[in-house]
Amino acid sequence: MNRIVKWALIVAVVGIAGWIASVLLTDTPDKHAQRVDAAILRQCQNAIRSLARFGDSDRPGPATGVRSEGRITFDWPEGSFFFLQGDNTRAPQSARCRARLDTQTIIYLQLRDQVIVDDK
Repeated sequence: MNRIVKWALIVAVVGIAGWIASVLLTDTPDKHAQRVDAAILRQCQNAIRSLARFGDSDRPGPATGVRSEGRITFDWPEGSFFFLQGDNTRAPQSARCRARLDTQTIIYLQLRDQVIVDDK
């Protein structure tokens, strides 16, 4: 193997190992909680968007999660996102999504006045 290729490979391996070590050593409980919240938010957003009956509907935007008793709840007020209707109009929507923090499982999902999931 060419000497330059060997050195490039060594540098790449050392760089990757350093990056992994920095991630593992700088992980704090707050950063971990932020990653969990973000993952659950994305899961809720995708679940809500999947309920749209017609294409080209919005995915709910960012929301601040409220943590309580091992759960997190995200709320989107009326008009914060829109679903395309059969007559090609866009209807304002509201939603609520609650998930368990330990399993990151959605246990409650409501779109407007319809409860989709209720696994309290």
